[in-house]
Amino acid sequence: MRQIAGFLLVLTLGYTNTAQEAATDPEKTPTYFPLKLGTKWYYELKQAGKTLKLESQVAKMETLDGKPLAVLEKSVNGTVAGTEHLTATEKGVFRYRVDGTELSPPVCVLKYPLKKDDTWETESTIANEQIKVKAKVLGAEEITVPAGKYKAFRVEVETSVAGMQATVTCWFAPDV
Repeated sequence: MRQIAGFLLVLTLGYTNTAQEAATDPEKTPTYFPLKLGTKWYYELKQAGKTLKLESQVAKMETLDGKPLAVLEKSVNGTVAGTEHLTATEKGVFRYRVDGTELSPPVCVLKYPLKKDDTWETESTIANEQIKVKAKVLGAEEITVPAGKYKAFRVEVETSVAGMQATVTCWFAPDV
């Protein structure tokens, strides 16, 4: 059950990154979910009057079954609370493991190229539990976060696992 709760937590966080601006190359395909060693994401989750400080960081790179994977360590209020293994390809970003437990098949976190009204679905299994993920790109909009203003794609993600359902909205900005 810990793996399932960790999976839902990851989906409910959204996405933001530090204010590092990437060099702009008009011929380069934008990166919307950077998996470079050391990349960090910071979140503040407010629920039932409480605030949690959440952080994810690419702590190391591993090769499993011939695939290079980024290992994200997730922390809550400074304490490591879990890991996940992800990879990015020209087709998108895929989650392979949560807290050491394999997702079969891997879950598509983000489908490339990002285009308004694009959708994707993944049906997977983790620890003998079925997971269904449906996502839709709602469009691009300007968002303001502590790191600044960004034009970002708004993506709505619906997840169903172990009788629990969650709908989350995430924003993905190119090259930040």
